[in-house]
Amino acid sequence: MDIQAEIGFTAGEIYFSGIDKPVEIEKVQKKINKGEHIFYLAVGWLAREGKIEIYAEKNKTYIRKIN
Repeated sequence: MDIQAEIGFTAGEIYFSGIDKPVEIEKVQKKINKGEHIFYLAVGWLAREGKIEIYAEKNKTYIRKIN
């Protein structure tokens, strides 16, 4: 699988991983079980497309799906 396909596939896994409510990004990464590089590229892709929101609160980073 080429890297763009892997990033896209990982983005889909993240999007459908149950992030309807805010979830710590580290928990999502553990659930998805991909390398850190691919995981964060996929997060960036989703954020750029306006599919997720990323924010920090009390020294933790959260993501959630934007409906």
